[in-house]
Amino acid sequence: MTRTEPFTPDHIGGAAELLAARHLRDLGLEPALDGRYTEPGECRAVLERAWRAGARGQVAYEGGAVAAYLLAEPGDGVRGRHRWTGPEHAAYAASSGFAALGRLYADLSGSWLADARPHHYVVTPAADLAPWLTLGFAHEQIHALTTTPPAPPPPAGPPLATSSAAPSSAGLSSAGLSSAGLSSAGLSPLGPSPLGPPASGPSSDGPPPGVRRAGPGDIDALEPILGLIFDAHAAPPVFAYIDGPMRDNLRPGHLELLNDPAVSYWVSESGQGVDGFCVMRPVPPDEATLLAPRGSVELILAATAKHARGTGVGRRLAEHALAAAARQGFPVCVTDWRAANPASSVFWPHRGFRPIAYRLHRLLDPRLTVLDHAPPGG
Repeated sequence: MTRTEPFTPDHIGGAAELLAARHLRDLGLEPALDGRYTEPGECRAVLERAWRAGARGQVAYEGGAVAAYLLAEPGDGVRGRHRWTGPEHAAYAASSGFAALGRLYADLSGSWLADARPHHYVVTPAADLAPWLTLGFAHEQIHALTTTPPAPPPPAGPPLATSSAAPSSAGLSSAGLSSAGLSSAGLSPLGPSPLGPPASGPSSDGPPPGVRRAGPGDIDALEPILGLIFDAHAAPPVFAYIDGPMRDNLRPGHLELLNDPAVSYWVSESGQGVDGFCVMRPVPPDEATLLAPRGSVELILAATAKHARGTGVGRRLAEHALAAAARQGFPVCVTDWRAANPASSVFWPHRGFRPIAYRLHRLLDPRLTVLDHAPPGG
């Protein structure tokens, strides 16, 4: 028999065991994830941070053992009054199955509505997508990663002359806008471009023709295409709400990225100006998560100008950015995109990105009233 009770700091140890076991399952499905989170000690630290950040919820017991836990943080702002369940905020025992987690959502969601929070968000591992959909959630964002292309072998040298001297060793080695998620626009979903097949690995010859690293002095040239991402998200079928302050921050936000020496801001240009951009940012150690491995790089922004779509600009930028990241020593690249954006949802998988998690959204019927779902005695 399942019993539930409010989650407290005393439950963190048991919850950490469940989270570590779940991540071990996910690591088996996607080996590029961060293996540190298969250790309960790492998961305990994650859950302690979540508790300090205000995540609250319930825990379920079956036969005296923790069967599942579900937490959520309250929020407001552009997402409306909501509850947010991140990837670390929910897990269940394999022996109990998702049903124990579903029971917790049934218990908690009424109190969330009673608190006038009809928007419910869940970031779930890819393996748990289907059960969450049965609870009325829908796709909103896709989180994905790819391994960067391996460095090519050193070029073969001329045959060694007969000599008593040993060949010398050259010692080959690689050089070692905060975003809520990748936004992309104008990326052709048509698969292979006229430029030919993708490179087998990073080129040692630098960027392809027309591609270079941008700097703060390029902000005026970039201005005409800075709004492409928001335009794509506000349009059907995405219908994302973009408010005035978000648009007002476009230029300052890009300028901040252009001034950051750790950020690789790649642009492609032609006689018609800047054709597109692709922006990569290392994931700082203190921002590494279950979905963003330590030592990875994040592809945070990408867009192609309307006049250049279908010419291979987006593909050329993405492939070069990934190759450059590999040369810098980043083995994994993470990114995310709107599920309802048809171009992105084809383009990025064709670049090798594999879904690892999904952000889901459920909006309760606005005709429901708070009082109808107030907890007893509330």
